[in-house]
Amino acid sequence: MRRLLPLTLALAAALPGAALRAQTTDTEMTAASGVLRQIQELESRLKPVDMAAKLASRNDAGRDQVMSQTAQVWDGGMQSLADWIGHHPEVGWEEHQAVDTLVKVLKEAGFQVETGVADLETAFVATWTSPAGADGPTLGLIGEYDALRGTKGAYHGDQHNAQTPVAIAAASALMQYMTANKVPGTIKLYGTPAEEVGPPAKTIMFKAGVFKGADILIRSQSSTGTGRSRAGFGICCLNINEVK
Repeated sequence: MRRLLPLTLALAAALPGAALRAQTTDTEMTAASGVLRQIQELESRLKPVDMAAKLASRNDAGRDQVMSQTAQVWDGGMQSLADWIGHHPEVGWEEHQAVDTLVKVLKEAGFQVETGVADLETAFVATWTSPAGADGPTLGLIGEYDALRGTKGAYHGDQHNAQTPVAIAAASALMQYMTANKVPGTIKLYGTPAEEVGPPAKTIMFKAGVFKGADILIRSQSSTGTGRSRAGFGICCLNINEVK
């Protein structure tokens, strides 16, 4: 685990306090207060931002190699895959084209893929085990692919079209590193549908034991743009169709 943790954290595009900033109105902050409190307690105990900064500041040739290879895989086809998903938007629970395409790409990359996990038609788990064996950490990557619902139809406006291709690029680079350096372990890519609508797919998958055994779970969520909250329920939640 010690050899792979710096590499994995270096691939995580984690923003400090991102969950807190995602809640943009008093209504949302109140509704999410319990979850936010749990997140704050975890961050206080684990200090993930400090750990990631410490690891990223070290000279690490292996990490730099994985990062460089990730960029090459992205430029070599994953960006085109993200663009394709972006031009074929499908809302939550209807991501059939996206899943079919992603599963095909993952199988070609050497993953064993199980579809329909947790009795969810558009959920899947892709698994790769190092040639050095499975006696090592299980690294989990989260992939989303559902589109937002707009007044003129579905569209990708929250980076979900790129999220799974980013994960595939990172996984491919780690696979090469682990193979070349005889590092044991497993990589799992979890295809999680319907992030923008209810019922919560990740909760269903968690309760079904889908994530059991993963030592770390990482999700990419990035943007090069800036935004300003609009009045009302908040821009982060305009596409969510249920509130508890």
